[in-house]
Parts: sequence; structure tokens; C-alpha cells
Amino acid sequence: MSGSLIISAILMVVMLFIGTPVAVSLGMGGMLGCYLFFGSSSFTIAAQIMGSSLESFILLAIPLFITMGVILAKSKVGEKLYDLFDVYLRHIPGGVGVATLFTCAVLAAMCGTSVAIAAMVGAFAFSNLKKYGYSLPLSLGIVAGGGALGILIPPSVPMIIYSSFSDESTGKLFISGIIPGLIAVSLFSIYTVIAYSRGKERIMAKKATWGERIKATKKGIWALLVPVGIIVPLYAGWATPTETAAIGILWALIVGLFIYKEITFKDIFPILEEGVLSSVMVLFIICGAMVFGNAATQIGLSEMISSMATSSLSPISFIIITI
Repeated sequence: MSGSLIISAILMVVMLFIGTPVAVSLGMGGMLGCYLFFGSSSFTIAAQIMGSSLESFILLAIPLFITMGVILAKSKVGEKLYDLFDVYLRHIPGGVGVATLFTCAVLAAMCGTSVAIAAMVGAFAFSNLKKYGYSLPLSLGIVAGGGALGILIPPSVPMIIYSSFSDESTGKLFISGIIPGLIAVSLFSIYTVIAYSRGKERIMAKKATWGERIKATKKGIWALLVPVGIIVPLYAGWATPTETAAIGILWALIVGLFIYKEITFKDIFPILEEGVLSSVMVLFIICGAMVFGNAATQIGLSEMISSMATSSLSPISFIIITI
């Protein structure tokens, strides 16, 4: 049985190395494992696994949150948030970088996807970071680290996926991510200030006037209300994560259409199309992972891990093998 598992894993790794999409690599590796274990009925079993893996109401929140992220990006909500934090922090050493991190943190509380946050913020923050003497490695680290907050600060798409398959409370998972998320933002900000202060090409920004701050606050306050509209109903028990995602989409559309006026009704269909395409990729990965995971379980991976856990392996060796 272990030979079948090794063959399936090798196929998956080879397909990943040659540039095959992750979902296809996982699915093909899993289908090979199913074929080696079940024989000719493997395709029917794989189809059943893929279908059952998406039979969860909570997974409906994933395309909703992803679509909300697309709406926020098209509405330039990220830029409004960045301007808001920038006018209050830019005169502090490392303040421009901290403003970038704060923007990522607030966006993480809206859409919960790391890639979308990093792409959204990187599009407008890199030029400003370069302008004030931030090195390329530090700038990349700020945006990448800020984007990573999307998997930690609720609502988090990975948390939704985990809760769906582990039967854990999504609300409790979201609550558990708040403190670690705040700690991560604080540590990233402290490091940014120290790293920038030790740099050789520092260019201090001019302190913003109160007129500039009031103007930025008027524009940015609407963007700040988006996560409030998501988090408060969820933590108060008024709505489920899926329902709060729907509320978030409605509020994001109101902000984009009528307040910031960065999008029009003609843009709604392309936005929905982009959201669907992005969501399908995530859901396809879930299907592929479930096929591979089921095949690994049938082949005997669970028993293999259990035997290793009860053997004389050192803790470090066990962690390395598990990874």
C-alpha cells in the first residue's frame, strides 16, 4: 500500500514541477491512488468525492468573500484606506511602511484572501515606498507580510475551508484569529520601523496638514465601515459567515457605486465574472485535495503516520517527515 502512496505522491510532485495547476496535480495524484486501490471504479469514486466535498453551506461564503474583494479592488477602497493611514503616519520613521501594513490588515478583515490583498496593495504602495527610500527587499517584505494577514485576520478563507471539513465553529475560528492577527500586525510594524531607521537612504515625508487629514478621513471612513458591517453581525450572532459575506458584498457595492463612484452598473457583470473565475480555482483545489486525501487515507497514510507517532522517532524527526 505504501508503494501506491509513493507513486501517487511522485506523480503529484512531478506535475507541480512541470507547471500543472495545483488542483489538477492533486486530483490526478489522487485519481491514480484511487485506481491503484479501487481499480476500474476509481473514476466514479473520485467524482463522488469531488461532489460531496462541496456539499457544505459554509463553503458558499468563499465565492462571496472573493467577489467582495474584487468589488473593493475595483472601487479603489484600498487606496482610500492607504491615504487615510498615510496622512497620519507618514512623518514617523517607517510610517509609510506601517500605513501599508495597516491597510493590509483592514483589507484582510474584508475579503480574507492573501493573494488579493498583496496584489491590491502592491499596485499602489510600491511606488510610494520607493519614493521614501524603502529598499526593494523591505518593500516586498512589507507587502508580502501584509498580504499574509489575510489568512489570519477574520474573515479568513482558509479558516472557512478548515471549519467546513473539521466541523469546527467558523465563528470561534474567526475569534481565535483576532489576537494573533493584531500581534502579527504589531510585530511587522515594529520590525518595519527598526529596519527603515537603520537604512541608508531614508527620505522623511512631510507631516500632513490637518486639512489633508480631514479630507482623507472623510474619504476613508466609508471603507473602514465595511469590516465593521461584516464583523459586528457575525460576532453578535445576528448572521452566519455566509450571510455576513452577502452583507459585505451589498455594502461594498453601495460604497463603490454611490459613495466613491469608482464603478458603474455596467461593471457589475465583469466583477461577478472575475469573482466566479477566482472562486472556481479555489473550489477546484478543494476538490483535488479531497480526492488526494481520500486516496491517501484508503492507501494507508493514516496508519503509517500513527505508527510513526508511536515509534521511537524523535519529535524533530517526526515533524520533518510529516512536513
